[in-house]
Amino acid sequence: MSNDILKNYQYNYFRTFEKDRSCVMETVINVLLIVIILVVVLAIGLKMFFPKNNKVAFGFFLQLNKNEKEALLLCKSIRKFGGKLSESKIFLFKYNDKKISNYVLDGLKKLNAEIFNVDVNKEMKNFPLASKVAAAKRAEEISLKKKINNLIWLDSDTIILDFPSEFILNNDESVAYVPVHHKLIGNNYDKRVDNFWKELFKRIAVDEGNLFEMETADGKDKIYPYFNAGHLSVNPRDKIFKKWYYNFIYNYRDNYFIKYYNRDFKYAIFFHQAILTATILSNYDKNEIKQLSKKYNYPLNLHEQINEENKALQMEDLITVRYDRYENYFIKKKWGKMIDIKNTLKLWIDMIINEGDRNE
Repeated sequence: MSNDILKNYQYNYFRTFEKDRSCVMETVINVLLIVIILVVVLAIGLKMFFPKNNKVAFGFFLQLNKNEKEALLLCKSIRKFGGKLSESKIFLFKYNDKKISNYVLDGLKKLNAEIFNVDVNKEMKNFPLASKVAAAKRAEEISLKKKINNLIWLDSDTIILDFPSEFILNNDESVAYVPVHHKLIGNNYDKRVDNFWKELFKRIAVDEGNLFEMETADGKDKIYPYFNAGHLSVNPRDKIFKKWYYNFIYNYRDNYFIKYYNRDFKYAIFFHQAILTATILSNYDKNEIKQLSKKYNYPLNLHEQINEENKALQMEDLITVRYDRYENYFIKKKWGKMIDIKNTLKLWIDMIINEGDRNE
């Protein structure tokens, strides 16, 4: 083989080799780009469709005038029917001087519920439902220490009946709420905001452009935003309960509002909810908060007063329910006959109630 032929052969060989190597490298780069794009798309998808709150806790306050059995019924319902949230942490808050029976304490311990005391001064303790605001602030503080991302704040007269998935906040959601059961001190949406709310909004810097229409749980009124303080889901890092607490402290003894208490005591009873509403509207755009469906916070004690369109056909259709007072609903009334309920669920609730009665 001549030198010219050899050189030509070598040239063609290496050119082919370089071309093949270039093709391989191009293929590898393309594959890597596809992999990177898939990872980015997956990450975005996870962020969009999966909640940021992978650590959830339930919290509630056991007031002095509330039956301790409410705590046990709520905690047992979370563990029994909470679905993916059934093993979440449970925080119970109580006054330092509120005694809980050994029977209930043992039951709460078996359910891995954690109990915390709340310090409330005498003046605040004597004002209607003010202690609940202090307890919510304490719950938020505990949640932050325990790195909780999603705090579900409930009144103790709540029963969980199914996986409460709507409580879980996604990345673009800051608060999940339900409207009040009745209009009470709220304002109808087809009228101007009255002076009570106008002053409240002014003090807490609520932009009236952030107001919107909602329907009361009984279905009888269309009102301006007025949130129920016993059924909320929040992100503790926002410290919305701390803001609620200080807005309450700064305003509840003010002479401007005292004149409303004197005129109608409902203003005192529900002042905490009015302050909560103003605090949420002041800190979040209306697009950052979401209303839970009508399957949440259904008032069993008001079942007969609810509009037919809003009335539940049977208890199993609901996710969470309220009954107001343990004695009034479960002891004095024939509760199982007030709303249709399947025998399995009724037997379970009756069993919890009867256990409590035997251990009094």
